[in-house]
Amino acid sequence: MSGRLPLLPAALSILAGIVSWEIVMHLGGNHREAWDDPVYWQFGYLSLLVGAFLLGGGWREQPWRWGALIMVGQAIWSLGLAIITDGVPNLFPLGLVMFALLSLPLMGVSYLGAWIGRAMFGTKQAGT
Repeated sequence: MSGRLPLLPAALSILAGIVSWEIVMHLGGNHREAWDDPVYWQFGYLSLLVGAFLLGGGWREQPWRWGALIMVGQAIWSLGLAIITDGVPNLFPLGLVMFALLSLPLMGVSYLGAWIGRAMFGTKQAGT
């Protein structure tokens, strides 16, 4: 595969981050950020781990991208929501650090999915 970013898994990754953030915001209590609610840790983040694993297994070249893009989607979405409701949040730089830290396990799980995908299906990838 070329060095290009495949659009389908990139879009799925970003969408997974946004959808999980929104689901937690609607299921959870009245919190400013989704990760302030226990539902994020009980459902939202776990679903992101599963999604990163599946994306890594399906698109095995540079699988770290899928875990990173999931968190990029959440970061952009949360910033947009914050700006709409309250203006630019003064703690957003700290939030970016949190998003970066949360992306590390997702990237690891993406690599695990890629490794298992190669072991089970060889080097052929989804969409090829």
